[in-house]
Order: sequence, then structure tokens, then C-alpha cells
Amino acid sequence: MFGPSAAAARIEAGRVPALPGAFELATSGVVPGGTLDNRAFTEPSVRYADGVPEVTRLLLNDAQTSGGLLISVARDRAATLLTVP
Repeated sequence: MFGPSAAAARIEAGRVPALPGAFELATSGVVPGGTLDNRAFTEPSVRYADGVPEVTRLLLNDAQTSGGLLISVARDRAATLLTVP
């Protein structure tokens, strides 16, 4: 969340990894309450592309992550970051 700053981020939902079985569990309704709270909190600030399914939107707000999933890097070093295995 960037709050009142002018900062923004673009995340390609299809490139965010999920644990095996996560989509199946979320699709079947196994979603932690904290995830629903996160989704409600981020909803006013996040714009999803039309093709991003609801289950993916939920997983992107998962409350069970190990911490922040966002990093930043200087533009001139972005290509190097993307090539690191």
C-alpha cells in the first residue's frame, strides 16, 4: 500500500507464484478471514485488469504470506533482476 504518496506499482498477476493447491482451495471457498479483510482494505486502491479472476484477486491479498511481496529496483537494473533464477 502506497498510502497518500504518488507511488504506484504494476503487478502481473499471472507471474506471481502460488503454492501447490492454493487455487483449488481458494476456488472451493477455503479462504482465511484475514484475506477477505485484506481484499476489502486494498479494494479502493487497487485496479485489477478485467481478465483477472476473483480467485487470483483473493490470492494476491492472501493473509498467510511471509511478509511483503513487493520490491523495487532502479530502472537501469531491472533487466538484471528479471534474469536472476
